[in-house]
Amino acid sequence: MKNMKTVTIIAAVILIIAAIGIGVGVSLGDDDTDGKIVLTDSNGETVTLDSTCSRLVVYSKYIAEALIMMGATDLVVGTTSTVLKDTNYSQYYQNATDIGTSTTDGLDVVLTLNADAIIVQNTTDNTALKATGIPVIELGASKMTEVVNDITSLGILTGRTSEAKRIVDWYSEKLKIIDSFNGVSPKFALESYSSTKLTFMAPTSTPGVTLNEVKGKNIFEDSKTSYVYPEGSTLIELNPDIILAVTYNANWSEEKLAPYLNSVYERSGWENISAIQNEKVYMVSNDIIGGIRSVIGGLFMISLMDPENYGDISVSELVDEYNQLGNTSFNNQMVYS
Repeated sequence: MKNMKTVTIIAAVILIIAAIGIGVGVSLGDDDTDGKIVLTDSNGETVTLDSTCSRLVVYSKYIAEALIMMGATDLVVGTTSTVLKDTNYSQYYQNATDIGTSTTDGLDVVLTLNADAIIVQNTTDNTALKATGIPVIELGASKMTEVVNDITSLGILTGRTSEAKRIVDWYSEKLKIIDSFNGVSPKFALESYSSTKLTFMAPTSTPGVTLNEVKGKNIFEDSKTSYVYPEGSTLIELNPDIILAVTYNANWSEEKLAPYLNSVYERSGWENISAIQNEKVYMVSNDIIGGIRSVIGGLFMISLMDPENYGDISVSELVDEYNQLGNTSFNNQMVYS
């Protein structure tokens, strides 16, 4: 007879799959598992745990946000300096230990935390972490294509399957709008906020994936890397219709946004670029470009691509709805122009 814990988890997974109509990267519940949790992470690796986790170390910003939305921050014994210094997150992680910013610099601290598992981005070098013997699970939930799988797996990992389902249901409802959108022709330039050099993002970047999911056109679509460092003249030649300058939360203030936006309009020779001429330059928080809120960023992109049919999409209202979902108070002003 199956272990009761396994049966409960299977039932939760089936409910989630039924609700969203797609599969997830979770393998659970045959008689050979003996009540264990078996996850296939974002990297395709199988991780087996004896039970749900009560002590987590979290390196992923978007997983840290997901745990806030699930009411599960009490399970986090350690997380990154980036999360702890983020004004959106810091109040929820007052009891978590600072493990630095990289998977090697804070390793000595991680070893003292007696964690059941370590959650990391699937783009990080996790060799040193895996050598500790602590289970390492790659769940980034950063790109739009990862969110459903990773949040579902996170719910199972933490024993918060109903909380995960609530988030996935909300996300999937918005995703249906995106999936039904046919796409139109405006060309996007996805700029990464930088005080040192022009930096743009290609289709493999997190913003690039979001743009691709809404069937938008990236002017750097042929790049083999996530980031591109062009000359200003390249942008003149490619002539984007819309420029989105993706900005991290640390720079999200009037004092930093206004000068940067003005500098984009004042760049030498850019006065003939379509986005400049038509005042289609927007500063956008990366909080709505990746993670669960990537659907909000995707819907914003659609509103720019087809304002006649989707111009009533409101980013602030969508963030308010998201805050209601998680009983949070994240800033709802995520676009500046």
